[in-house]
Amino acid sequence: MNGLPTAPARAPLRYGYGTNGLTDLRLDDALALLADLGYDGVGLTLDHMHLDPLAPGLAARTARVARRLGALDLAVTVETGARYVLDPRRKHGPSLLDPDPDDRAVRVRLLVTAVRVAADLGAHAVHCFSGAAPPGTDPDTAWKRLAEALGPVVEAAGAAGVPLAIEPEPGHLLATLDDFHRLRAATGDPAPLGLTLDIGHC
Repeated sequence: MNGLPTAPARAPLRYGYGTNGLTDLRLDDALALLADLGYDGVGLTLDHMHLDPLAPGLAARTARVARRLGALDLAVTVETGARYVLDPRRKHGPSLLDPDPDDRAVRVRLLVTAVRVAADLGAHAVHCFSGAAPPGTDPDTAWKRLAEALGPVVEAAGAAGVPLAIEPEPGHLLATLDDFHRLRAATGDPAPLGLTLDIGHC
């Protein structure tokens, strides 16, 4: 023994794949394919072609997906980056930064729904993003909107025991790690609020 501290054991890397790259397949077939290819998990995008968050019978459909994931031994993260799930004419709209509070509320409801779905699936996180600030919006106003809009989502995530992992995205208000820390500070450093890193953006 040399008296040096023992390094903590590192968790092995676990590889997952996003269902938004398999939209031509039925969800059952996509999950089976990923399991057969040796993936450990899946990023499940809530969208009309797989698990539609706005269609009737969401709880029952979610329960069926949970059983399928369990049978295939796939972990899951819930993704909320579907491009046109809320507005067929506006990519990623409405956003958490829109001027109209009713529009922002539509996005908030989707994220709260995603938290509920994630809890029912046993997901380890819900992914989200800030969106781009609308033209002419001053930064202080945009940051205030983001912090306020995320409040009920973070609260729901805390109650459900599901982390909310926000992704810095080029061109969005929250685009860098510094921006992530600014949001953490603005929201009171809540325990459920975490980070998603897309290595393609680093």
